[in-house]
Amino acid sequence: MNNEKPLGKKILDLVGGEKNIQGISHCATRLRMLLKDDQIANKNKAEIEDLNGVISVVENGGQFQVIIGPAVADVYDQLLAGTQLNQETDQNDDHEKNQHGLISGFLDVVAGIFTPLLPLLAGSGVLRGVVLLLNQIGWLPESSGTYHILTAASTAVFYFLPVLLAITSAEKFKVNKYVAAAVMGALIMPEFTQIMGNHGNGVITHFFGIPIVTMSYTSTVIPAILSIWCLSYVERYLKRYIPESLQLLFVPLLSLFIMVPLTAGAFGPFGVYLGEWISNGINILMNSNGWIAGAIVGGAWNLFVIFGLQWAVNPVMIQNISKLGYDFIVPLTAAANFGMAGATLAHFSEPRTLK
Repeated sequence: MNNEKPLGKKILDLVGGEKNIQGISHCATRLRMLLKDDQIANKNKAEIEDLNGVISVVENGGQFQVIIGPAVADVYDQLLAGTQLNQETDQNDDHEKNQHGLISGFLDVVAGIFTPLLPLLAGSGVLRGVVLLLNQIGWLPESSGTYHILTAASTAVFYFLPVLLAITSAEKFKVNKYVAAAVMGALIMPEFTQIMGNHGNGVITHFFGIPIVTMSYTSTVIPAILSIWCLSYVERYLKRYIPESLQLLFVPLLSLFIMVPLTAGAFGPFGVYLGEWISNGINILMNSNGWIAGAIVGGAWNLFVIFGLQWAVNPVMIQNISKLGYDFIVPLTAAANFGMAGATLAHFSEPRTLK
């Protein structure tokens, strides 16, 4: 019988145990810990890096980060097992914001929202590419039922992206994720989209006499995040003043009554236009001088990844793909990755003289 501790528990011991961790989260590749006493972890840094399964250890933005790779979610679960670390409090959140600053806090929020969706986005993208390839070579005609079923399977993530983002945003902002999904789901229902008819975005409707600009919210990114961020405050306010015996009914009821019209009238249009402005601005830069834009993005991308700044760019990529069907940024980041692969291959291919 193998009684060896799992990797997560080994890391927990070496950073000073549960009592030394103020807050913990993970992104796509690394554990991110806010420690009460950094000296304990720093003293054991070399030992942590020597653990089987640990790639490296870095410190950034007040966080002690252990780079694991694709298995980070399993290691995270191992570390949390049997502890109270997953039960975060508002006090921890405030402390974390104070320690990290606005930029680090923003990047942490974006990472927490998009990381759970990365496997689905990757799988859907590859499946969509396979479907299009088979269609181009004539093996899968558009008239076939198979084509339509696989197209639906590969593009559903983009159509329902606001709902999926509402769920991950709710988990990050600690709000009822089912209510969050219902708020954004309401804005992509046929009853809502039919208001626009054939005119598209910009049709004016009214909610109790208040004018609302209707938009198409399928495949959008920013409206869901803004809406659920606001919902987190609305829900806390309602729970503060509604008796606990009545919260089961009235908190979801009032949340929907408030947030669906508020999102449709304020957060939704602002988010749609903001996403389009950011996307268009980056695309204009790419079209005006692709060489310079490519050199800047490709050359700086690895530094972005080291400091976690890539999370600020990923929403723009997703916005481009969901709206335009393509993106200019991804190939430039791929060039950076291939550059690293080439340097690594050259390093291992270099002849060495044994001493």
